[in-house]
Amino acid sequence: MQREKGLDIRVKQQLRKPVIFCDLINGGLFCGEQRLHPEMLQRMPEILNYSEEQTERECRSYERIPDVVYAAGAGEGYLVLMDENQNCTDYAMPLRNMFDTAIAYMQQKKTIEKAHKEAKNLKTGGEYLSGFAKQDRLHPVIFLTFYHGEEPWKGGSSLHDILKFPEGLEDMKQFCPDFRMNLIHAWNVNPENFRTGLRAVFELLPVAADRKGLKDYVKGHTEHFGNLTEEECDLLEVFIGMKKLGKGERETYRNENGGYNMCTALMDIREEGIAAGESALSKLARLMQADGREKEFFECCGNDKKRKKLYKEYGII
Repeated sequence: MQREKGLDIRVKQQLRKPVIFCDLINGGLFCGEQRLHPEMLQRMPEILNYSEEQTERECRSYERIPDVVYAAGAGEGYLVLMDENQNCTDYAMPLRNMFDTAIAYMQQKKTIEKAHKEAKNLKTGGEYLSGFAKQDRLHPVIFLTFYHGEEPWKGGSSLHDILKFPEGLEDMKQFCPDFRMNLIHAWNVNPENFRTGLRAVFELLPVAADRKGLKDYVKGHTEHFGNLTEEECDLLEVFIGMKKLGKGERETYRNENGGYNMCTALMDIREEGIAAGESALSKLARLMQADGREKEFFECCGNDKKRKKLYKEYGII
């Protein structure tokens, strides 16, 4: 289904909700085991940056902004959880993930180095030169990629997937460290592992691009989709493009149980689509008649490709 502009911001807003973010990780990485809970999360700065001096006059800086950043744990003992959202395949994503993870670690190292410099407590050569003491430790970084496109992910899921080893040197692969993505998408998870509205999202994403397939799936699961919660409506509006389930329109579809009926919403979308199609065809007929192209109009009525081309030519769509 067609999605609105500003999707990236709205996706971030939903996934920054602790309950939703925990569910994404628990369902996507731990097969539904409840390893993370909202009260374990603490917001962290969403800008990753690292700079290093090249010369006295030159400084090289790197900056990245993940979509979601949380610390999980208590006190000084925590790990860093980062998420990048994608609605289309990025074939360089393993490299991007590796780069962002490296910056997150280097940023931590820079903070430790600065603290040692201020305290002047590094004496040995190795520790002094590196700015990192033997007992220093970094917080683990776990980077997620949540792909919510309507077609299967077509790219690789690890660094090795985008490397090409020279002929005759393929055995060197074992000495080249791999970097595996924590890739979550509708084709590699079980929707039943999710406890929030993400379950409905993962159920519908594989059929979202096919309006008939979407309708048939919902029709076959009316007990669920005929009684959606507000949370499910919010997520389906953002990830599936169900505008009628948005806050401005969904009250029309409230049922006697207090939930919302997606089945009825889909029927209304179908009727609106038919009406819009009839209106567009009628307008095309008038314009082509005025141009003396009646014969060409009748030919396009049975040819979807040609009709769409004429719609664009006349500025109808």
